[in-house]
Amino acid sequence: MHRVRSVEPPKVRLWVFPFHQIDVIIVRLQGGLGNQMFQFAAGQALARKKKAQLILDLSWFSQNFGPGSTARSYELDCFQLQRSTLKISSKYAIGIGSLFATNYQEPHFYYDSGFFDLPGHAVVQGYFQSDRYFRDTREHLLREFAWVNEPQGENLTILKEIQQTPESISVHVRRGDYINNQNVTKIHGIVPMGYYETAVEKMTQKMKSPRLYIFSDDPEWCRQNLRWSYPAKIVSNQGSGSEDMRLMRECRHHIIANSSFSWWGAWLSLNPDKIVIAPQQWFCGKAINTKDLLPESWHRM
Repeated sequence: MHRVRSVEPPKVRLWVFPFHQIDVIIVRLQGGLGNQMFQFAAGQALARKKKAQLILDLSWFSQNFGPGSTARSYELDCFQLQRSTLKISSKYAIGIGSLFATNYQEPHFYYDSGFFDLPGHAVVQGYFQSDRYFRDTREHLLREFAWVNEPQGENLTILKEIQQTPESISVHVRRGDYINNQNVTKIHGIVPMGYYETAVEKMTQKMKSPRLYIFSDDPEWCRQNLRWSYPAKIVSNQGSGSEDMRLMRECRHHIIANSSFSWWGAWLSLNPDKIVIAPQQWFCGKAINTKDLLPESWHRM
């Protein structure tokens, strides 16, 4: 195996790899951090089952993102997995993909029971937003999704505070492109305030001293519009978005948005008694079947 010069995107190692000598699963990443985590998790579960090498195809991030789309970049380099997983960029992806007879496109949004029947030499693409793909590899994933760097500054202060709060609740308010991008709004929509009010009421009805930690890509809107009868702290991001996810994970309980970002904040939580409340409706309309989106122990509201 020979190391070659790194190319786009940054912090990505490229390798010349003997694809014809070993089984290889290539996952074509797309979307934001939460989406990339789902795709990695499903890909590594398949690779482990097939005893294959996992490779991440980053070519999607090299496109020119137009006004109707949300610009994204590779974000998994905050996790330990960067040390054990190979990556390829757009310069190599087309040629390598042509070597594979099996190119798998996720056929629908809910769990595909035929996914693990794929051969050990395949290119896979999809969203894979169900832990049915990877729940059996949870302990391995928790190690893969461990942060590379220790929290610093204000993040460390909030982290310690959350860890010392016995009834901490993360509340995720997703706005951003859900508000500002019409194409995204038509797909996802915004969770109504009534959902948060009802979820907080249900979550806290048996708690003695709940404390809310509000995570949002629009903290100023939250300051002006959210009023709670319980102590609440709006967490203004100090650094990358993954730092918010790390703080979410440390909370005891979770009220998530219709967002893969807070889905992962809740799933990574190590609290065996956690309560997780999620929106009943994940997308606008009912065309997308989300029956496998949430773990069975979580509550839809």
